[in-house]
Amino acid sequence: MVGVLRCHRWLSVRKTSLLKPNGGGFKGVHDAGRLSRASSRSRSRAHGISREIGCGRLCIRPLGGNMPTCSQVGRSFEGPSVNAVPSTKRTSTYHREVDSPFLHTEPGRRCSTPNKVGCRSVGRSSGWWSRFLPTKKNRETWRLEKEVRWSVLSMVRERRGSSSSSSSSSDLLQSLLLSADVNYGSPSETDRFLVDNCKNIYFAGHETTAVTATWAMMLLASHPDWQAKARAEVIRVCGDRPSDHHHMLRKMKTLTMVIQETMRLYSPSAFVAREALRDLKLGELRLPKGVNILIPISTMHFDKDIWGPDADAFDPARFARGVSGACRLPHAYMPFGTGTRTCLGQNLAMVELKVVLSTVLSRFNFSLSPSYRHSPAFRLTVETEFGLPLTMTRV
Repeated sequence: MVGVLRCHRWLSVRKTSLLKPNGGGFKGVHDAGRLSRASSRSRSRAHGISREIGCGRLCIRPLGGNMPTCSQVGRSFEGPSVNAVPSTKRTSTYHREVDSPFLHTEPGRRCSTPNKVGCRSVGRSSGWWSRFLPTKKNRETWRLEKEVRWSVLSMVRERRGSSSSSSSSSDLLQSLLLSADVNYGSPSETDRFLVDNCKNIYFAGHETTAVTATWAMMLLASHPDWQAKARAEVIRVCGDRPSDHHHMLRKMKTLTMVIQETMRLYSPSAFVAREALRDLKLGELRLPKGVNILIPISTMHFDKDIWGPDADAFDPARFARGVSGACRLPHAYMPFGTGTRTCLGQNLAMVELKVVLSTVLSRFNFSLSPSYRHSPAFRLTVETEFGLPLTMTRV
């Protein structure tokens, strides 16, 4: 059973148990403080991301001089994002598994066709039972799920058998192992906990940052005035040291506002999902235990009663005084989720976005290509369905 709470109801009851973890199924992440601290070291990765873009790995290669060229950048941002995740959250074991589909976008592509949440259809006319039919897509999805599971458990077995486990106690995999050992008894429960959390962290840390950077580029290309302001700030703050942006992140106020407004208009995730752990009454609604609730983030982010009459417009200036000054109800801004399960990697994501965008802005002018088609697609994240072709010139 799936229910959707509209904006005004959700605002009035957001502190109920729906925001709490799903009982025992979430107890294993009691080590979240450690995971969050691991993410807080994300600035150590910023220089590597900047170098990756500077070396041309972003696939933005103008023809030379000021000659414009059209570049498809929709998927180019995945490289820096993907490479930052393992270095921050795992160790060298991760790199040795690089050929597995788990470390590329294939599982995400298969599991995130339009109108799907994970691998389960929502609102499909064929019915809930269609996911059990041995169709071509379902067989491919099942195959990839097995490969992902094998990949994760291989890393787990190698880590458990490694004599150097104690030296890696601060990374994500070791934290998950410690949590699983404390909270789960049976091997099957432990394996499921490890696989599910590794998949969640990987896709959350990979897709979300990449698509947000893409939408930010689209909005900056559509609003040359804000692109010029952001570029001027980057040049003013960084001077002649474009490769050292990671030292200047806190000073990039305009770029921070652009990122915040991008995540308001194009939140990486379309919904906040919660489950009722007990029978609840929310206003006139009665929700029995076990009901799943999807809160549409766009409903919150476009509500004119909260954001004002210009809620549909791109205006980073609304965040000049922070989130609390941007809207009537700051908790209605939830690009990183809300409550107990707020995204642990939000600091890492902001660092990645600032480094990527400041590096691109310092090197290129860009505008939308005439071939661009605006079509946001809901998959695992809210993506550009046809990519983002840009016309780019050297600064």
